[in-house]
Amino acid sequence: MLNANNTKIQNDAIAGIAAINKLMKSKGYKYKTFKHSALFSTDYTKEGSDTRITVCGWHGDGRYSDVKTILDLFVGKISTVVGLQKIVGDANDPSREAWCEVNAKLHKEGIDIILEYLKINA
Repeated sequence: MLNANNTKIQNDAIAGIAAINKLMKSKGYKYKTFKHSALFSTDYTKEGSDTRITVCGWHGDGRYSDVKTILDLFVGKISTVVGLQKIVGDANDPSREAWCEVNAKLHKEGIDIILEYLKINA
């Protein structure tokens, strides 16, 4: 069972992912999600654009952690990592020292930053 902090993080992540997917779909983006060990990444691409937008986090399937999170937003070119921008990193908590600790308040603020960024820039 998740503690109160992790329950809030997971609920915010689930709602955030749904809102990001809905927003990006409304802007004409297609997306595909991949799992890598403890992480997921969702790549958003739009026909006729060479920009790739990627949201990453923990998938929370229980193998490594039970908590789903949104950790990072990257924006760059499809074919290269040169010029890749990290818009939000480490669940919006640059002082986070322990990989498994996420501050629920900063996590939610990070999701809000991601959504605002994508509304304006995607």
